[in-house]
Parts: sequence; C-alpha cells; structure tokens
Amino acid sequence: MKKFYTLLLFLLIATSSANAQPYGNEWIAFTNGQALSTQQYFRISIWKEGIYRVTYNDMQNTGVPVSSWFSPDRYQMYHRGKEQFMGEDANADNIFGPGDYLEFYGKGNDGAFDTKLYDVPESQPNPYYSLYNDTSAYFLTYSPFSTNNRRMPVVNDNNFSAYTPEAHFLERRN
Repeated sequence: MKKFYTLLLFLLIATSSANAQPYGNEWIAFTNGQALSTQQYFRISIWKEGIYRVTYNDMQNTGVPVSSWFSPDRYQMYHRGKEQFMGEDANADNIFGPGDYLEFYGKGNDGAFDTKLYDVPESQPNPYYSLYNDTSAYFLTYSPFSTNNRRMPVVNDNNFSAYTPEAHFLERRN
C-alpha cells in the first residue's frame, strides 16, 4: 500500500509540472500595436523549389477578399514564422486588380524541423528531406497597418554595353 501512495504522489507531482504543447501560431506577432492574429491568412502549399506566381484571379477564385485588399504594398507572405520577400506587378496604378500578380520564391519541406526528433541533430539521416512530408506551407495575408513589407527590388539595367563578358567561369558543386 505504501508503494501505491508513493506512486500516486509521484504521478501528481509529475503531472502538475507538465506543460501543454503550444498551439503553433506563436509566430503571429504585433505590428504597430495591432495583433496580426486578427488578420486572415491563406495557406499556399509548396512541394517543389521555384518561383511561384499568384494572380489576382487565383486569389479571387480561392476566396481571398481581393476586392477589399486593393493596395499591393500591404500584402505579406510568411514561411516558418518569418516574412518572405515578394515581387508584385500592380502596374503603375498601385491598385491590385485583374491582370496583376504576386511572385515569391518557395521551397518544399526539408528536414529542418526533423532535427528536433534526435538527441544529437547530426544523427539525422538526411537534412535535405523531411521524414514525414514534402509539402511546405506559405501564408499570404494583408496588413492594413504596415506598408513597410519585404519586397524584391526591381532592377532595371539598360546599359548592357558597359559590361564585358567573362571568357569562362568556375563552378563548384558540393
């Protein structure tokens, strides 16, 4: 009987100090005092590395309220809790409408989160592929509070004659 009470006391102590796992949306922060958790987020699933284009029609067909999300400089893209750089084509009118699009660089899921499954992260068999899923999630949102979002710079170089091409180049592969 004494062993039973000892075991019961141990279980009570162990369960009182246990913490629940977080919800997974801790990356949603505050901007200018406004909670980003009140914004709508639309998930874009990526399984292959490349540059992706999301058009106005794509967004409208999937339920994104593009009629109220009209300013292209307020769009934001998040991946693994960090804002990603995006390119935009909103013509010269600065209004996101038919024929306009957003572009971003996306990668499929790798083994970055799988390292937490191992006592020693170097024990992971392949850090470039996930053990469970090849699909990565990107989240598109619209921030009415911030216009200082991450954008890819537009580079126009019309003076190609000023550069001389190299005769060769070296490439190093790992």
